[in-house]
Amino acid sequence: MINWVGSEAADFKSFDEYGLSNDFAKAGGGNDIVYGGAGSDQLFGGDGEDKLYGGIGVDVIHGDAGHDKIYGGAGADQLFGGEGADDFYIHSTDTGDYFFGQADQINDFNSDDTIWLQGNFSYGGSGNAPNPGEYTVSAQDGGWLLTYKNLGEASNVFHDVHVMGDNPLEHISFF
Repeated sequence: MINWVGSEAADFKSFDEYGLSNDFAKAGGGNDIVYGGAGSDQLFGGDGEDKLYGGIGVDVIHGDAGHDKIYGGAGADQLFGGEGADDFYIHSTDTGDYFFGQADQINDFNSDDTIWLQGNFSYGGSGNAPNPGEYTVSAQDGGWLLTYKNLGEASNVFHDVHVMGDNPLEHISFF
């Protein structure tokens, strides 16, 4: 395990050079950029407009205060935006099926936040079985289940993000 604490200035830290490790990073003030790398990482942004990248593994990422950009990466990640309007980026295959314990979870979503899905999807209504190229939002276990299906995937493959907090339906964009 690698432990790192940043300064009050804008910091850059990448754990990629350490290979597979379970890293701990606490960035200080400033607009920080932190790459967790492979492993189950714990990343904390601190104050500022931070960019936090979890990488491969089951990560826990806290944006903390500021307008943060949070990228969970592959694995069933736990994501916290904290204070401020935050952006959560979900790549096309970063997250898996909620019902198999493979989904990312956003734990404190509010109406100032945005979920960014990689690709271009149309809204397929409520439910949890969208057609290819669609996403759906439905109530699930005290929160919301955002489900999407990439074009060309097998009929039984779905990608989910479990969202705790405000309904994300009006706060989904694409990159």
